[in-house]
Amino acid sequence: MKKALIPGYGKKGLGRMKNPRKALYNKVYRKTSFSFWDLFK
Repeated sequence: MKKALIPGYGKKGLGRMKNPRKALYNKVYRKTSFSFWDLFK
């Protein structure tokens, strides 16, 4: 329903507008964390 009313709803990158605090946390988390498998990339 929202997709019909709001153009671009659900597209990648729109989470920044909907919840900026969560988007900032996720960006920092992705930059600072790593997994065992990242060592082989």
